[in-house]
Amino acid sequence: MKPKAVKKQSKSTKVHKKPTKKKEQLRTKKSKEIMLKELIISLGNVTTACIKTGIDRKTYYKWLDKDKEFKQKVDDIPEITLDHYEKRLHELIDAGNVIATLFALKSKGKKRGWEDAQKSETKIDVNLTKIDIKFEMPNEFKNITEESYLPKNTIEK
Repeated sequence: MKPKAVKKQSKSTKVHKKPTKKKEQLRTKKSKEIMLKELIISLGNVTTACIKTGIDRKTYYKWLDKDKEFKQKVDDIPEITLDHYEKRLHELIDAGNVIATLFALKSKGKKRGWEDAQKSETKIDVNLTKIDIKFEMPNEFKNITEESYLPKNTIEK
C-alpha cells in the first residue's frame, strides 16, 4: 500500500487555534485577583472596583455566584475594611485627637462606664377618665327637621 499524502498548509492558510480552556482560566483567575485587590482598595465598593478594573458588574456577580473561593474572599472584605477604620482611629488617638479618643472610649469602654450620660428612662402613667359633655341645642335650631334642610327627593320615608 502507498502511504497517504499529507497536505501541507501554507502559512497564509494556517488555521488559528482558539485559546485553550487552561489559558482562559488563568486569565480569569488573574482578573479575579485584580478585582479583589481593587475591592480592598475601594473598601468594598463594587462600582468603584469595576470601573477601575474594567470588569463588568454582571461578570463580577457571576463570579460571586459560581466561585465559592472568590465569594469567601469577597465576604472577608468588610472585616478588612473594619480593620482599616480601626487603624485610622488608633492613628488619630495617637496624634492626640480628643474626639477620636472619646469615640473609642464610648464604643469600647461601655463596661467601664464610658457611655453617654444623656440616656434616661421616664415612665408616665396616664389614667383616662370618662368625661360626659352635655350640649344643649340653642332654641333657634330646635325646630329644624330633616325635611326643612334637605331636598325633598333625598329624604327616604
